[in-house]
Amino acid sequence: MSKQKFYAIKKGKGVENKIVSTWEECKSLVEGYHSEFKSFKTEEDALKYLGIKSKRNKKNKKASKKSDSGIVNLNVQSKDNKSNSFKVQISDELYNDFIEKCIEKHLSKDMILAFIINQWTYDENQK
Repeated sequence: MSKQKFYAIKKGKGVENKIVSTWEECKSLVEGYHSEFKSFKTEEDALKYLGIKSKRNKKNKKASKKSDSGIVNLNVQSKDNKSNSFKVQISDELYNDFIEKCIEKHLSKDMILAFIINQWTYDENQK
């Protein structure tokens, strides 16, 4: 019986930072595309490769310099005009939960943020 593998895909066809458990699914997301991916024996190692902290080990790991303050800086910029940008600060925990949710939904963080901004900006029902 073969052992379970975890395939971490940093970049693939329409996905970013996704973990899958079969080679067939991984292959369908990376074949014919300039992709970045790697297989791992454990989900923990796959999460580390993607730069995502596991909820299970958050308490056991020492905080890095980046997270000493518990704040993550996100830079958002215009697609057409790179000089149009702003910075958002969110908690380290919120950022990690957001990334895990992106993986769960198989969507990139850029796609999610663009969707949320678009919905909030152009939703006719909001006043």
